[in-house]
Amino acid sequence: MQIIGFRWNSFEPEFIFDNGKTLPLFNQKLDFIVGKRFCIGYVKNGIRRPCPEHRETNGYQCELCKKLDDTLPCVQCVGICRNWKKRNECMKQTFYIYLATFGDILKVGISNESRIKVRLIEQGADFGVKLFKIKDGALARREEQRIKRLLQIVDRVYGNEKHKRFFLNEEVGIKRIVEAIEILKKYYDISPEIYDLRKYYNLKPIETKFIKIKEGVRITGRVVSVKGNLVIMENQNISFDAKQLIGREIYPLA
Repeated sequence: MQIIGFRWNSFEPEFIFDNGKTLPLFNQKLDFIVGKRFCIGYVKNGIRRPCPEHRETNGYQCELCKKLDDTLPCVQCVGICRNWKKRNECMKQTFYIYLATFGDILKVGISNESRIKVRLIEQGADFGVKLFKIKDGALARREEQRIKRLLQIVDRVYGNEKHKRFFLNEEVGIKRIVEAIEILKKYYDISPEIYDLRKYYNLKPIETKFIKIKEGVRITGRVVSVKGNLVIMENQNISFDAKQLIGREIYPLA
């Protein structure tokens, strides 16, 4: 059994398996051994297809599937288009520029207009701020990078950094948002809309040890909270990055 995806579906976190089945995580009891990591395949014309050679890999995809994937260049976009097959489609789409806080970290990002709240929850943001919308994904990426430089903030936050900030005082994040908005008003015409996202994660005040997913690790216990891609479990009192399981074969023990 291979995990090929992790997502928030209707505000509920779940794993996706290679047989098409899903596993909701809230209050789920897990007990499995982590196996090797294999390529999860590629997306072509909106459909995920299996890796032709089922290659073992260190990341989500082998080099062959990266070349075959329709969407990968768009995921990696910083404003200079490398996916001309989808350029016309991208130019017609509307995106929002947003800010998100993770404890005291402030991040900038972009999201499709219809997915912005889900996108913030997928990342595990404490608070999110919808700044303004812009047509054309490449232009949106350029504005994202401009705001990153203006505010001297990041556009990516890793799992271990989020874990360290589970229970930081949220006022720190709010203060950073307010300060950022005041700066951005000098450059943009914005009417920011703020989201408080904490209620979606079912956070419990449990001290946990953040573990790195690798072959041979046993994951056992009950899932009590999921914050973005970070899963918090009772019994072992551990937390881990669900995305590190993508591509992994798992061997259930119960």
